[in-house]
Amino acid sequence: MGMGKGGKCFIATAAYGSELAKEVQVLRGFRDERLCSTIFGRKLFQLYYQLSPSIAEYISEHRGAADIARVILRPIIAFARTAMREKKDSA
Repeated sequence: MGMGKGGKCFIATAAYGSELAKEVQVLRGFRDERLCSTIFGRKLFQLYYQLSPSIAEYISEHRGAADIARVILRPIIAFARTAMREKKDSA
């Protein structure tokens, strides 16, 4: 799997049911514009792309797991929105 722009958000897509879900778009934008611009972010996503396909498959097959994943993702998405807003405000 590729990293950075165009890479997949496996877990969020499984949790929200579509790559087009606004939550997935927020996470993808945060990844592409903020995280993957740092060495730490790129290393984090190398690990993510190794582990996330099997987690996403489990989430896709278990409705309760999708519900739990959305609860876990909610504060991450809120943080990503705030970080992206701050970036726009500082530009």
